[in-house]
Amino acid sequence: MERSREYQTNRGRKKRKTLSSRSSSNHPTTDRLKRRSRSSSEERNHKRERPSEKPPSIGKTIVKSVFNGLYYLVVITIVASATLFALNRDTSKSYFGYRFFTVLTDSMVPKKDSLPGGFRSGDMIVVQSMDGRDAKEGDIVTFLVGDSQDKFLTHRVVKTMKELNGEEGDFVITRGDANNTDDPPFSAKKIVGKKIFMIPNVGFIAEFVRENIWICLAFILGLLGFLLVLRYYFFSDGSTKQPSTRY
Repeated sequence: MERSREYQTNRGRKKRKTLSSRSSSNHPTTDRLKRRSRSSSEERNHKRERPSEKPPSIGKTIVKSVFNGLYYLVVITIVASATLFALNRDTSKSYFGYRFFTVLTDSMVPKKDSLPGGFRSGDMIVVQSMDGRDAKEGDIVTFLVGDSQDKFLTHRVVKTMKELNGEEGDFVITRGDANNTDDPPFSAKKIVGKKIFMIPNVGFIAEFVRENIWICLAFILGLLGFLLVLRYYFFSDGSTKQPSTRY
């Protein structure tokens, strides 16, 4: 009797152990955790095996810097050309007290004994608005020619007068640095400003842009697009993301 009871007890214990092991092996949470731990370990191993990216070479860095410089140069050229075109389009307008004129003649080309400040045809001069009565000898002034309201001349003041042919007032006499004779005297009221700055050869560029605006615009936009294409194909990061493999 006692042996049969012990046998039945041991048999019941073995049966319970078998059931518990089956239930634990068939539990979905346990299987999920095992799969996650296996996939994470495989991903870590895959990352370790992936080769590290090499830094760009010195030559590629230099070429990239050159192309970036050309790209920004084109952008600056577009902005500068548009600005010069807008400023030089109507010389009768004043922008914040300044006017921009393209020099058309060589009457102000300096001689050996000339005072500083001369300029040549094709240059651009910046003229600051002033009251003609404040002009003094040696100043380079821009003034209206005759009775015209849109023709200007820029010469150096050689003499100021308070009377002309019995008429009292403010009068000036000018002369171009390259000329040998003085200009006829005129009223100081015709003076629109004093030359304060000169940009060499920019006037020719402004005139060309003004006369060929569409050609210049097409050329600049085409060059900008070409540089953008080169920059995209040759100097992009090139780092394409590899698709992650899940196990």
